[in-house]
Amino acid sequence: MQEGELNFGAACFVISYVIVAMWTVLQVTVAVLLDKFINASMQLEAEERAKRREAKDSHNLLRSTMVPLLARLTKDYINDTDLGHMLRNLFQMLDTNFSGSLSCLEFCSGIRKLVSQTD
Repeated sequence: MQEGELNFGAACFVISYVIVAMWTVLQVTVAVLLDKFINASMQLEAEERAKRREAKDSHNLLRSTMVPLLARLTKDYINDTDLGHMLRNLFQMLDTNFSGSLSCLEFCSGIRKLVSQTD
């Protein structure tokens, strides 16, 4: 081989080596990215399921808290006037700051007190 001539065998080997190495690195990179994406997706789904479960539990707690109260109200009233009177008394009992309206905090604490009294 003379000076300045290109050895095609060596050039083909180097080029094929670089292509195979880059292809392997590309495959590893894609695999790592897919793994991270799948893990993040599963984590988001788990968080959403937990939020839905918490909301359902909260709703069930409120429902289970309100059922005895509503059952008692519907069982004990004689007529519409009596029911209105009982509801007015309940509202006045829950309205601890006497503002004429119930805040979420007043409602929740009042319901908790009612539940603890019935238990």
